[in-house]
Amino acid sequence: MQVLTEDMDLAGEVLQDLCTFLQINELESVAEFPTEMEAFRAVLVRVDDYNAARVKMSAEMADSSNLAKTLVIKAEDALTLTLTLTLTLTLTLTLALTLALTLTLALALTP
Repeated sequence: MQVLTEDMDLAGEVLQDLCTFLQINELESVAEFPTEMEAFRAVLVRVDDYNAARVKMSAEMADSSNLAKTLVIKAEDALTLTLTLTLTLTLTLTLALTLALTLTLALALTP
């Protein structure tokens, strides 16, 4: 038996009603709906495209996250180095001023 229609819902209802009327519990059938299958293929292609874009963006986010971590570590290192250099310079200037004041005082006290 063949049921010819382009409406998938109608085909399903006709077969279901026929099986109910004939008291058939199981029935092997073959259905072809080329228009719906083409639309379904188009949806699958779009899903694949979206999935590829999602995977690419996830990889880019991971790369950006790693870059941000690296930059934070480098910034902390630069800050530590800057603070160390500033402290060293401050101590050197303090020592030079102390030495200059000591020499000035020694010269002032010398007769």
